[in-house]
Amino acid sequence: MPKKGLAEVIHAAELMLSGLKAHQSELSSRGLDAAFIKTMEDLMKNLVQANNLQEKLKADLKTQTTKVEELMSNLQKTASEAKKRVKLDVQSSQWKAFGIEDKR
Repeated sequence: MPKKGLAEVIHAAELMLSGLKAHQSELSSRGLDAAFIKTMEDLMKNLVQANNLQEKLKADLKTQTTKVEELMSNLQKTASEAKKRVKLDVQSSQWKAFGIEDKR
């Protein structure tokens, strides 16, 4: 059986809360009293807040990942340019000091 999504869980909880409130007098003797309803409402509120934070963090992570990829690309281009210049201006016997393993 597939796992329910967040929207489904919240919708089901809202329906349950609506029913519990409408029939509170009949159900309170079974432990489904105002305190129980409040607990359920608080749980749902906390779930929504936690999900909103999670979505914000996901968006922030995507932004940060893009930034890291851009910086890495720029560093690779800069290092490649430096390697070209070193290979033109420095004798091949000294290339290892620059981390260049090429033979020519």
